[in-house]
Amino acid sequence: AAELPGTVSAETVAAFLPQMLGRIDHYSAELKAGTLTSITLAFGDVSWQVFRAGGLCLAVVGRAGEPLPVAQLAIIAAELGRQTK
Repeated sequence: AAELPGTVSAETVAAFLPQMLGRIDHYSAELKAGTLTSITLAFGDVSWQVFRAGGLCLAVVGRAGEPLPVAQLAIIAAELGRQTK
């Protein structure tokens, strides 16, 4: 984690995000909804975008009230995924 809000533990984020992606991926398979590539989380007016990038999870935390550049982040995640295979 490069920068997280002061109240957020990088260790906790690193522990829980892969588990969250795994569970949601399982649910999407049960629903036959396709392969999970990313999830968006909203905590109040702060958005998080979490991508599966090969064997990595890329999590980006936005600024309060500002949208994240999801399309550009997806490109970055795809490139990271290619490099980690």
